[in-house]
Amino acid sequence: MTQDLRVVMFVVIALLSIALSTAACSRSEAAGAVKPEPPATSAASVSSAGPTPPPQPATSEHAAATALGIDGMTCGGCAWQVEDKLSKLDGVRSVKVDLKEKCAAVQFDEGRVGPARMIAQLDEMGYEAADRGSGSVVALADGSLGCIAP
Repeated sequence: MTQDLRVVMFVVIALLSIALSTAACSRSEAAGAVKPEPPATSAASVSSAGPTPPPQPATSEHAAATALGIDGMTCGGCAWQVEDKLSKLDGVRSVKVDLKEKCAAVQFDEGRVGPARMIAQLDEMGYEAADRGSGSVVALADGSLGCIAP
């Protein structure tokens, strides 16, 4: 009997965990987006497994970078989805989302896209976003960009 009770408790806990993680990500589903499977890596390194293309060299006179503060991301799936949608905007060169800092470091061609368009995309997805500016962007050792706390 004790073994059966343990199995039942394990199943209940697993189902609760699934229900809570699904509820936490309902914001993106309500906005009409299809929730992807989160990447196999940890949430802190979402971009290494996500859809972000490698950063292009900033040779254009219109090359810029900014950090976008994003409220509402709760899991690696949310971060992956933000990265995916932003990287598909015309003029975006690279995106790296930091789930812990609730931030996306974006390298872009400011002649083709700007922070206002990126924020509008995030708003459409159900997130609250704000431009933190280029002062919150840092170059990482791997050549990509990252966010620093404001």
